[in-house]
Amino acid sequence: MLNAAATVTTKLKIGTGIALIVQRDPIVTAKEVSTIDQLSQGRFLFGVGNGWNQDEMESHGTVFETRAQLTRERIEAMKKMWTKTKPEYHGDLVNLAPMMVWPKPVQKPHPPLLVGGAWPHAARRAVRYGNGWIPIAGRPIYGNFEDYFPKYKEMLAEAGRNLAAAPISMFGAAADYDQLMRYKELGVARVVAPLPPEGADKVVPAARQMGRADPQGQRLDKLYKQGEGRMPDVKIMATGLGFPEGPVAMQDGSVILTEIRNRRVSRITPDGTVTTLSDTGGGPNGQAGATRHGIARALAEI
Repeated sequence: MLNAAATVTTKLKIGTGIALIVQRDPIVTAKEVSTIDQLSQGRFLFGVGNGWNQDEMESHGTVFETRAQLTRERIEAMKKMWTKTKPEYHGDLVNLAPMMVWPKPVQKPHPPLLVGGAWPHAARRAVRYGNGWIPIAGRPIYGNFEDYFPKYKEMLAEAGRNLAAAPISMFGAAADYDQLMRYKELGVARVVAPLPPEGADKVVPAARQMGRADPQGQRLDKLYKQGEGRMPDVKIMATGLGFPEGPVAMQDGSVILTEIRNRRVSRITPDGTVTTLSDTGGGPNGQAGATRHGIARALAEI
């Protein structure tokens, strides 16, 4: 699915949020990352993490107590596969003899590694071997971001790095315009702020809140009141695989919407005109969402 998204788009970043490295073969994963980066022409962001589910990890043969070390060694091994003609790696938990691994990624030396997880442990890992950190917003257990953000910058400075080399991508940011602007002021590079998996009566207000000063909200309201645009079944695409989650504002001022039950992807221009980019035929039981072919055709128009 990531490869499908990469081949039918030209500007969207394609990313994982996150890939559990302890549950993936490092050689296969290195090849998959390179392939996605090739097909996207260097638009891939590789979000990685350790995970927390002990039973799930142990089903993959991972010892829970050493999961952080296993993640690090597999990432170090993959970096060699992406950058060396004949890589090899010898660690305490990962031991790989010299091999030939292709393809190589477009981005050099490799796609950005964004390390996901809570303060302070994930931040330390991001500083040690990552190209960015993905903290989780909005959960009291993780503390106040403004408290640990300066400490993260101190960590980077002590390691001879800076925020430009390892930026922050805030995961789970609330649909709060003021808070999003505060993140921007602090230097957060990007946010993942999901819309609720509800109907248009919930999605449209949330989208307006995300872009409060933007006319997008007015356009969505206008569409909501129109015949074809009543959008009773507009929901979030629960793919988690890099497809734009609708409604999505485009650079030309239009908005892309996905109607799950109707299996339809539409473009709404600034004047309120609705154009169906893909209509695969919903039917009464079309809850599973737009088909892969339909989404691919729709994204090809973006």
